[in-house]
Amino acid sequence: MWQAGPDTDPDLLTQYADTLAMRNKSLQGRPNELINKALSIAPKHPMALMMAGQAAYQSGNYTAAIGHWKTVLTVLPANSPDVELIKSEIADAQLKMRGPGKP
Repeated sequence: MWQAGPDTDPDLLTQYADTLAMRNKSLQGRPNELINKALSIAPKHPMALMMAGQAAYQSGNYTAAIGHWKTVLTVLPANSPDVELIKSEIADAQLKMRGPGKP
């Protein structure tokens, strides 16, 4: 019987990415590679989507960040405590896209 290993389990990949990101204080580099690998295995993995959005946001790619966060909103339960946080992150990224002083 086939079993998921650390290189094929999106939960383990995102946990490892999170650990590396905390140590490095950034999602860029190896953490982002692990997140992308998790998403290639499970494109609607909530934690991977949230982390991918944060990684894109950190690199200034607000369009990609918003895309990841909007996707995660489609898979989270409506009563998830993360929903309001993600909506706030989307609003912030939209403001940054418009630039300072623009409505």
